[in-house]
Amino acid sequence: MREAKEGLEAIKAFLAFQSTYPDDPRASEALWLAALLNKEIASVEQSPNWESVRDFFRDLAITYPDAPQAPAAYLEVIAAHLKMHLYREALGYLNIFLEKYPQSAEFPNGIKEKARVLMKIGKISEARELCLAYLKKDEITFRELEWVMAEIYLEEGQLELTIQTADRLMGYFPDISQERLDAIRIKGLALLDGADSKARAEGRSLLFYFVNVSGSSGDTFEIMAKIAENYLRDGEETAARLLYKKIVESVSTDEYPKILSRFRLVWLVDRSIPDEQWSTYLTTAPSAEDTVYQNFLEGFYTDRAAQDARYGLLKRFEARGDSEQAYDLGQRYLQQGGGLFEAQILVVMEGILARKMQSLLDSQSYSDLYDLYKREYPVIRQAGKGRPLLLTGRALEGLGLLKQAALVYYRALALSLTDEEKSELYFRRAGIYLATGDLVASERLLKFMRRLYADHPRSGEIYALSGRLRERQNRMDDALLFYKFAIEKGGPPASLADALVNRIRLLLAQDRLDESVDLLTQADEKQWLLPESFQEIYAHLGKVAIRLENNEMARWAMESALSEGGDSGEQIQEIHLLLGDVYVKLGLVELGLKQYEMARNGDDSRLSTLARERIMQAGIEKSLVNVSGILEPK
Repeated sequence: MREAKEGLEAIKAFLAFQSTYPDDPRASEALWLAALLNKEIASVEQSPNWESVRDFFRDLAITYPDAPQAPAAYLEVIAAHLKMHLYREALGYLNIFLEKYPQSAEFPNGIKEKARVLMKIGKISEARELCLAYLKKDEITFRELEWVMAEIYLEEGQLELTIQTADRLMGYFPDISQERLDAIRIKGLALLDGADSKARAEGRSLLFYFVNVSGSSGDTFEIMAKIAENYLRDGEETAARLLYKKIVESVSTDEYPKILSRFRLVWLVDRSIPDEQWSTYLTTAPSAEDTVYQNFLEGFYTDRAAQDARYGLLKRFEARGDSEQAYDLGQRYLQQGGGLFEAQILVVMEGILARKMQSLLDSQSYSDLYDLYKREYPVIRQAGKGRPLLLTGRALEGLGLLKQAALVYYRALALSLTDEEKSELYFRRAGIYLATGDLVASERLLKFMRRLYADHPRSGEIYALSGRLRERQNRMDDALLFYKFAIEKGGPPASLADALVNRIRLLLAQDRLDESVDLLTQADEKQWLLPESFQEIYAHLGKVAIRLENNEMARWAMESALSEGGDSGEQIQEIHLLLGDVYVKLGLVELGLKQYEMARNGDDSRLSTLARERIMQAGIEKSLVNVSGILEPK
């Protein structure tokens, strides 16, 4: 604290001298010393103010462009931009520097920095061309570009070339030189990326040597971070954790090594928690730890470790029920090329999508569901699960797009499905084929389903669908048989009711009243139908009995119909009218008139008119009967 205060006082003094005597030969030196002190103070702060560092050196370079310190000041401006990860701005200043000071002793260093910045912004080929051009021009003056070439080889994964170049560089310089130390660093990094575990161990040894000789510098802690990451790759978590802790304790500034290490220490704890304890763990783990993940991703989203951070943070969001943020992280993980946790992430994303689709389906938001399917199809395809397609098909059915639904269902069969999901797909396809009149496809699919699901709880439904198919094929006896099998198999209430109603309907069409009554009685005893369905069947039975002039059965059927289901509506109005006819035929005119009166009061105007006509007719007939009685001889 005291040193920083003294440094600030010294800076003020240097700036005061330069401001008072701007034309003094020593003014540029005063500004240079002030800038160096400002950089020294910033470098030990928790959050270094690199903008201030840049501004000090830039003032010198602009105010005193011919001063001996000007070339070095430009390089410091560039270095400050690099600290702030402003690579394109750094490249702009490098181009100015190289144009203004081609004769400077710092010119080779400027070329080296330009090549490295080009690498940072992904222009590897330009960096290579720049290095090779100047090495060809003067191999001795620009020898340091060989280090950049080694870094280019390393970036491209050409590990053998990297190692060969590093070995050659080590031969140029004595053991204790910085140049040889840099070559050791590059070789160590190349060995870390190797496929052989022994080579990686050798790489760590070389880098530990570099760290021990270099002391506490920014490069030292970056190398320590790389060693720790390599330990993680080889499964040596204890060694990695020790290095991360050392970095966090030793580094005062919030730069890459410390931000990475803080993230890794939380990440290592997270990954040690078994999946079944994960939700419980998060109730005690502070959500503030999420910031450790987020800080790393904000600053280093293309780093090798960024995918681990995305997966770790995704797990936290997903466990807390924050599906939107979890899904966004999963998308970014996939956009960045996937990796080790791709399968787990796709499982989470597919689950989130399926839940969202189910919610939209439940609310009958069919168009929104289909739009979601189209938008997220790349994820659905990668996940390889059929459930999102099953839900999409149901939405298309809801929109009346049956052929499109059938196509989506067919595609879903090629994906991973539970047994329950697969059976639902088959049933839905069978229903669609019948609805669209594709009898050939229906025949093929239902035959397959009868064999595949012979003992399935929904096997009765297959026979019910087969009965409907036979009706469409005008094979009524076969349809009756399939409906009989469906009733015997049982199954879901809706399917059983469908088979029951259809079998009775076909029996009645063949005037088989006794069989229909027996089946209705059985259905009533076992409560197979809802009251509304019973009402409809009894009414149908009554109509057939009327046609066959079986008035007693017609009376029983119509009275039974009135005892079931609702007491209003067009069907009830028609039952009253027909029951009135039956009563009149049986000579129960008063009862018939009561039924006609109820029919007359119904909402359907046609039936009301018929009821009035029946009332008038019944009244006339009643009068004639009375007159006939008077005229008869005593």
